[in-house]
Amino acid sequence: MTINSITLKWDNFITTFYLSDNTWGKKQSGYRLQDDGSLTASDGSDLLPFETYRNSIEIAKRDSIPIMVQEFGVYNKTPHDVTIAFLSDLVKLFSENKIGWALWNFSGSFGILDSDRSDCTYEPYEGSLLDREMLETLIRFNNTQVITRGNTKLLAPFPSPTTDFIYFSSMNFPGEKIIDIRDISGCLRKTFNLVSDGSEIIRLDISDILPGIYLVSVINNGSVYTDKIIIQ
Repeated sequence: MTINSITLKWDNFITTFYLSDNTWGKKQSGYRLQDDGSLTASDGSDLLPFETYRNSIEIAKRDSIPIMVQEFGVYNKTPHDVTIAFLSDLVKLFSENKIGWALWNFSGSFGILDSDRSDCTYEPYEGSLLDREMLETLIRFNNTQVITRGNTKLLAPFPSPTTDFIYFSSMNFPGEKIIDIRDISGCLRKTFNLVSDGSEIIRLDISDILPGIYLVSVINNGSVYTDKIIIQ
């Protein structure tokens, strides 16, 4: 049996503790209840959630390994308030360690669209039902970005593969623009802030970025246009 939480009640006081390690099939550690009602590890040290993630992050940092969380989420039978609290804590951890991530699914039982939850308020969105609270939770931290759908052919950076510079026409992006270059894990590698009248070719110096596959995003007039480049 794996214990997820413990509720204690005495006199008029009631509190629930959510244990830090509920890894499936793993024997759980002991806990110590402090005088102020808080739980600590049996040696009195603080309890840190997401132990498996933290161990992986520590190894990645030690060995300079880029990592991305390819799949995670909360099933739609989990209470919505618990879902939001869990996702908030976990995405905050990803953000603090500059880790990109992807939901198990975008639309469906783990997603923000058409998840068939019975205990949340949905908002109509382009023919689907949007869990706005979950969306806001996921984009609350600074390693996420809401991208409006745009035609990538309007961007078309060239050449690709490249080594030192990339170019694209500013014709479709007049005025102020922010250009972000991110690796495939979602980490921001370089940002440019430019102003142009739409008549010139933009040149970006990417000579200080390591070889790999990257996403170039142009944020202009409330829209974001993204395309892929390869740096050799």
